Amino acid sequence: MADKNQGLVTARRSFGRRSIIIAAIAVAAAIVGVCVSVFWLSNSANEAAHLREQQLVRDAFDARAQQLVRDVEQVARSSRAIERFWYRFDGETIRQNTKSWLAEPLADSLFIVVEPNGRALQNVVLPDGFFRAPRDIFEDLRPVLDEVSALRTASSLAGDDPRMGTHATVQIQTLLGRPAIVAAAYLGGEPPATARYNPVPLVVMARFISQQLLSETATRFSLPDLRLVSRYNEIPKGSNTLELRDHGNGWVAQLAWTPERPGDQMSNTIIPIVVLAALGLLALLLVVAHYVGRTTAVLERNQDRLQYLAAHDALTGLPNRFSLMQALDSAMELAKTDRMRGVFITIDLDLFKDVNDLLGHDVGDQLITEVGKRLLQTFERETMVARVGGDEFAIIARNVEGEDAIRLIGERVLDVFALPFTVRNQQIRRGASVGIVSLDQTAATSTDLLRFADMALYRAKHEGRGFYCVYDVDMSDAYVATKQLEEDLRVAIENNDLTLVYQPVVAANGKIIGVEALSRWKHPTLGMVSPPRFIAAAEQSGSIVQLGDWVIRQACNDALAWPTLTVAANVSAMQFRRPEFAQIVKSILQETGLPPQRLELEITETAVIGNIEDAIAAINDLRKLGVQFALDDFGTGYSSLAYLRRLPFDRIKIDQSFTASIESGAEAASIVHAIVSLGRGLGMKVTAEGVETPDQQLFLRAAGVHAMQGYLFGRPMPAAEIEPAPAQTTRAAS
Repeated sequence: MADKNQGLVTARRSFGRRSIIIAAIAVAAAIVGVCVSVFWLSNSANEAAHLREQQLVRDAFDARAQQLVRDVEQVARSSRAIERFWYRFDGETIRQNTKSWLAEPLADSLFIVVEPNGRALQNVVLPDGFFRAPRDIFEDLRPVLDEVSALRTASSLAGDDPRMGTHATVQIQTLLGRPAIVAAAYLGGEPPATARYNPVPLVVMARFISQQLLSETATRFSLPDLRLVSRYNEIPKGSNTLELRDHGNGWVAQLAWTPERPGDQMSNTIIPIVVLAALGLLALLLVVAHYVGRTTAVLERNQDRLQYLAAHDALTGLPNRFSLMQALDSAMELAKTDRMRGVFITIDLDLFKDVNDLLGHDVGDQLITEVGKRLLQTFERETMVARVGGDEFAIIARNVEGEDAIRLIGERVLDVFALPFTVRNQQIRRGASVGIVSLDQTAATSTDLLRFADMALYRAKHEGRGFYCVYDVDMSDAYVATKQLEEDLRVAIENNDLTLVYQPVVAANGKIIGVEALSRWKHPTLGMVSPPRFIAAAEQSGSIVQLGDWVIRQACNDALAWPTLTVAANVSAMQFRRPEFAQIVKSILQETGLPPQRLELEITETAVIGNIEDAIAAINDLRKLGVQFALDDFGTGYSSLAYLRRLPFDRIKIDQSFTASIESGAEAASIVHAIVSLGRGLGMKVTAEGVETPDQQLFLRAAGVHAMQGYLFGRPMPAAEIEPAPAQTTRAAS
């Protein structure tokens, strides 16, 4: 076994080292791939930016050229220019008017009038004056003049009147040794008979590509350091360039600028991150490599601990359900061979939910822990104590045989809960219900035995909680019968097979002022089922909610026949705690048409304990419509004055147990007086239940009770027998 374990250790460590090496190679490959991708994307982004900037410069010069064409056409078509050029030349006037003819000022520009053969007719106009054109300028202008002439000739050959157009054109070329944008056009209009010149002269405008023009372009398109560079000078490394060529593809000029390099910005941002990530991953791999060995060793050392955690409850440390079922299987096998006698016990805390609701789940968890400790201290030697889940525990007790021994261990379990539990400096008393089944009980599996124990537990709870019950074979039939009753009740509610009876509620003077709705069920085979029995079945199965909704709806329908009476309906805790409770009552009132002021809903203290804010909201929501609320069975539950003061009840109902005792006990009479005084102090009416004798009626009337109900005034009766008319002061019970 030791060799096998050592082999497992070696295999795990080898696997860990191989995993780290593979991870390191994968990380290195990923980093290299990221770096290559970043550099490729960077170069692609730079190249795209270069091409975009070159296109921007081309577009900028094209725009300049088109603007110059528009300017020369405007001048050629201007009536004032025609007058000056056809008849007489006044250079100063032309220079002054040229500013109004052109869209842009004449900075770094020339303005010339020539014949098509290239002979100068007029002087060259500059921004600050004019001078006679040098002879070599016409050799430079020959390409553009030839293109204008060709356009005019083509127009004539096409049958168009060449005099009707200017035939303007534009070129980028070298002019007087400088790069320039040159536009030319024929003078517009038809030459008059008295014109000084014939043939038609041409207007030529030139805009030199100067640093000022480049600066304007650079500013507009965000091209830093846009400049002209010599054809033979070495261009600075990293600069973007663009050659300007004329129509004959001859070199005119070369532009250079410092380009935008978004790829460099991207790589400068990403590469440091990649480097840091690589260093981080390297450090992480080293840390992982360091801890893999340690973790493997720790896992091996803690293997027993892990097995313990898998088999034990995290909150109490007791064995969990999995361990319990394994132990139960073993115990049953021993019991079958007569090698062991014992019992299996299930324990369920009574009203544990109230602890969670009132004190919080953290207190509930600590209470569960304290219960587990006390059970373990009491039964540790001869038993296995486990927590099955929630507030349920289980015990496998050995060496328990015979009725006396079973009775003794059942009492020992109940004794565990006899004393209060101390949780957070407060005393909490909680009883428990206990189910016991003998291990030698006929059962095929541990699951069957667990089911038998649950049946006994169910019987203990049904008998009033705080009891233990030993399973016998008859319980299976009883359990099945109970479950069948729950199912039959569910079907009866769905099929509307239940009925309502009504008990009168009278004022102190004996006048009937309302009725209380009480449900009755006649089973097809069992006959009349007592209300405590089928209501308990409804609460156990959860169908109490559907039953309660049916009672409210049917009571509202029946009450339509008694326009002077209110109708009261009982609401269960489970029904009242639903978030949609108020909306359901509103829907029933709208559906039946009963005025809300005639409906009274009776709830007990347990329905509002633990969710006081939600209870107040639901009550207020319905009271706004006029629905009344009564606190039922007051004095038998918590009877918290703090809760009573906050809850907006309209009425307090004195439980019938106090009414029955007022004739025989001074204490009960005092309690009734106190409840009446309390109700009056809080502005609530008081109703006494269970009034059966005239003396009780007289006492309650003298105590100040507002209303009464009981057999003295009438037993519960069908809706058809209710008489809304004033009743007698007393009425014999039938």
